[in-house]
Amino acid sequence: MLKKIVIFIPVLILIILLSYTSFQYFYLTPIKNNACIEFDKEKKEIIISFQQPIPPNYFLKNFEVAPHSEGEFVFGEKSEPPFQFLGYKEVRFRPQEIEFDKTYKVKNFDREFSFALPSPKPRELSFIECGPRSDVCKEGGILVMTFFEPIEEDYFLEQFKLFECNLKKYNRIFSNIKDYSFSNSNKKVVIQLNSVEEDKDYKAEILGKELSFKIESPKTKSIFFDKTRKEITIILTKPIEKERFFESFKTNPYLKGKFIFDEPGTKVIFKPYKIEEGKNYKIEALDKSIQIGLKPKPKPKPKPKPKPKPKPKPQLASGEKLIEVDLSEQRLKLYQGGKVIGEYITSTGRSGMPTPTGSFRILRRERNHWSVTYRLYMPYCLRFYNGYYIHELPYWPGGYREGEEHLGIPVSHGCVRLGIGAAGKVYNFATIGTKLVIHR
Repeated sequence: MLKKIVIFIPVLILIILLSYTSFQYFYLTPIKNNACIEFDKEKKEIIISFQQPIPPNYFLKNFEVAPHSEGEFVFGEKSEPPFQFLGYKEVRFRPQEIEFDKTYKVKNFDREFSFALPSPKPRELSFIECGPRSDVCKEGGILVMTFFEPIEEDYFLEQFKLFECNLKKYNRIFSNIKDYSFSNSNKKVVIQLNSVEEDKDYKAEILGKELSFKIESPKTKSIFFDKTRKEITIILTKPIEKERFFESFKTNPYLKGKFIFDEPGTKVIFKPYKIEEGKNYKIEALDKSIQIGLKPKPKPKPKPKPKPKPKPKPQLASGEKLIEVDLSEQRLKLYQGGKVIGEYITSTGRSGMPTPTGSFRILRRERNHWSVTYRLYMPYCLRFYNGYYIHELPYWPGGYREGEEHLGIPVSHGCVRLGIGAAGKVYNFATIGTKLVIHR
């Protein structure tokens, strides 16, 4: 019996060695030599396929990825019975993260395979300006970006950059994005911007592609005056809201009239109710202005007037003050104690808007009065009757002032205008209650 055991053991060992060698040579060697490795870009997984089933442990011991990546192994269906114990013909490895444009090397047995996941390439970047007349949005702007391949949301937000130019230097801005959306299988991204300042340079950047954009403010392309129709036409570079146009439109002297806007909003016609002959007007619209006027009709030579009789000087008590305005001579005199202590040239009410005559008293003093009716400032203002004042040449909020060439000519709306310097002296002379006489 012992002799049989001694013979059996070596035979058993020989059988095991032969079996292992045969398994290695006839089964495992073809598996190693015929393994196929590929990478699925859409699913982001590595696929290893074999002609014969492979045991999982044997596969895992001979599989590696460089750089090292953690991930999940998914083994395919097992072989049909009775060869289930042999393993699987396909194994899929799904890395937790694959960096774009980075090369990875897969090694399984003696097989090597390299792959890289290219970053999505931008196809086109465009900017859509918003506004009251836009069908897309009413404010701000929209950035539209298309890609050749789908792009993941997290990766897009990580790579997208938006800059604004401030003092010739681009600064990145983060709070200007109102909303964004992905479409077309993540090949198109639309970004709604909160606000885009006019005439400021912006730049969007994504994966090496840049787009510079800017919203131009409305400007006056041309402005002209039709003397026959007595109307002013303003051509704009782009549509403008009526309220914004009215804020920029100014006439000096002030003109009332009717505004007509065309449908696109790029043409405005202003028809003044009345343009006085022989008077110059300055018309401003946004960034341009023109001077207009109508030549007066020739007037017949007036007959020589008889010389007026000298007017008697007013009788005043000692130290008493008086302001006298002579409409026929367009002069203002200051009296104190019966003596003339100052005389200045004036401009009083024109035809149809005369300066009232009679005896008055100074009712109110204002250093700089704002006229709601004519929307202008009247410095050194002395009110003497209802809406009538003695004041310095008026000026408008834009800084334009009535010219001194009108002094000595009755062209005002009823007030008594004085030149620069003269008005301040009259203002300092007068007090509340000072007597005023206006006559012809």
